[in-house]
Amino acid sequence: MVNSNTKHSKELRQKTAARWNKENIVTLSLKFNKHKLEDKTILERFKQIEGSSHKNKLRFLLDFFSDNK
Repeated sequence: MVNSNTKHSKELRQKTAARWNKENIVTLSLKFNKHKLEDKTILERFKQIEGSSHKNKLRFLLDFFSDNK
């Protein structure tokens, strides 16, 4: 009988998950300097947008931009 909790099995699952994440997950990151007024203003305005996550806030902005082009 195969034991899915062996060290080898756990390593295989970790490698498979890491490979899947690398192939399927896209991470975009923005860096802001909280000591720069312009960056601080952008962050404050972004916080004011209604949305449960950053992804939802970005989707709202993109939809709004597309609708008002």
